[in-house]
Amino acid sequence: MKNPILFLAILLLASCHSQYNPNEKITVKLASAAMPLNTNDTQNLKDGWYSELNEISGFENYEEENGILLGKKLSIGTYVNLKNRKEKLLILEEIRHQKNGEAMFRQLDSKKIVLKQDQFITTDFCSSERINGQIIAIYEGGNETEPSENIIKAWLVNQKTLQLNSISTKDINCELIY
Repeated sequence: MKNPILFLAILLLASCHSQYNPNEKITVKLASAAMPLNTNDTQNLKDGWYSELNEISGFENYEEENGILLGKKLSIGTYVNLKNRKEKLLILEEIRHQKNGEAMFRQLDSKKIVLKQDQFITTDFCSSERINGQIIAIYEGGNETEPSENIIKAWLVNQKTLQLNSISTKDINCELIY
């Protein structure tokens, strides 16, 4: 090869090709660094804002299991009780973006769920021909990665009232994509 630098440049450019698809729905785990509380953090907690749910009294045993963004200002968090992993909290949260790049959250609505054997919760991948919007569901299946039409309970995220509204499970399908 006459020009090895040109070959390396072409190779580098080809390897930098983005796999990002702007139409693809992406599930995001929200995380923040554990930092000591300062006076601003104390005031935020008094106002209902938190960076981790376990900072709030009564939620010390909960840890975030999954989270998805609903635009720039809302998210759905699924939290697991570390003492009873079948107990989950489903929380619709408002997001406040800090200047330092971290995020603070405030609970808008929540549901406490105790899953039975072979029951799983999904905050994504559920749809219905008759309902538009973000559907959250409890489904029954052999494992949490199998698609299921056996929906036990479902909620629709109402972004106008900022509530998790219980809905009929009729015609809801969850196709889990891994």
